[in-house]
Amino acid sequence: MTRRIEAFPLTCDLCLGLALCTSIVLGAGCASTTQAEQAATPVRAERVKAASAERGVRYSAQIIPVDQVSLSFKTSGYVLELMQVKDVAGRSRDLEKGDAVMAGALLARVEERDYRSKVSRAEAAVAQAAAQEEKASQDLARAETLFAAEALPKPDLDAARAAHRSAVAGVAAARADLDVAKSSLDDTSLRAPRRGVVLERHLDRGALASPGAVVFVLGAVDSLKAVFGVPDAVVQQMRLGMPLTATADAVADRTFTGRVTTIAPAADRETHLFSVEVTIANNDGVLRPGMIASIQLDDRHDAAPAAATPAVPLTAIVKDTTKDGSYAVFVVNGGTSNLQAKLRPITPGAIAGDGIQIASGLSAGEQVIVSGAARLRDGERITVIP
Repeated sequence: MTRRIEAFPLTCDLCLGLALCTSIVLGAGCASTTQAEQAATPVRAERVKAASAERGVRYSAQIIPVDQVSLSFKTSGYVLELMQVKDVAGRSRDLEKGDAVMAGALLARVEERDYRSKVSRAEAAVAQAAAQEEKASQDLARAETLFAAEALPKPDLDAARAAHRSAVAGVAAARADLDVAKSSLDDTSLRAPRRGVVLERHLDRGALASPGAVVFVLGAVDSLKAVFGVPDAVVQQMRLGMPLTATADAVADRTFTGRVTTIAPAADRETHLFSVEVTIANNDGVLRPGMIASIQLDDRHDAAPAAATPAVPLTAIVKDTTKDGSYAVFVVNGGTSNLQAKLRPITPGAIAGDGIQIASGLSAGEQVIVSGAARLRDGERITVIP
């Protein structure tokens, strides 16, 4: 007898399970693709251009005061007076930013009525304490006379002496309170501690001044600082006391000589530049805080400009992780849909302002990453944004 073998149909549950597995596999593939796309690091890139080396480099620098001080009241009160200066029309106006002041000039004054009253009360307290001291002195002299005549017991003499000491201490305390009251009265006037220029003013007539709140910022302008940044390849050439020349567009046909007074021990994390300060004498006051100056740095002393070589912005340069003390750039590699950042060792060349020439390791026309390079790894997927 022949047996019939029936084919049992798949149950709905089994079909549903297979469908879910297929969906999960396909979904996982999509998710992996999406995550891979999202993993691409956004960067900015530029084509490498050729540039000619020049003798000497100019850096843009900001002029700031060598020394500046923030001024504030030690007392509170409503501002009754601000220093008056003459405008171009000869009319009086309140002191403003940019105005020059002499040492000891009265810049502002707050209402002093309450402080004068405190001084008067303190003076009265001193007079009262002095009277008590005089009486205690007379009582002590009388007690000592009586005690010498054996007409006064020793405890009474001791009490007279203690009363006299207390009266003397009372006078000292009253005079100390008077000194404090007078000091507070003096503090109602804010004076310039030195000659300089008003850099900031945070106070108006009639406003309530609070103790410790900065109301003026005063800067000395007898000498100024030109502050600029240089890359590590140049900072090695800098020395304290090194003479440098500067020019300012606002002061035509004038060259200023200064000396390096400060070199930052570490580079800025964002720009990778070392801050350098050059102090310039400004006795005639032609330079003003906030001006932009150009600093001439003769970092090349060979005879002739070199031939055109590749140059990149300083932000493209990173440390070569494969070799200590070396430098590299990240080159954009791969097709449009699969871009990668490839680490390329290079040899830095001459400095040119905010850029640097590449002596070897890079060719003109290649695409290098100029923003975001510091956080990349070799071979990391990237996407170039405009």
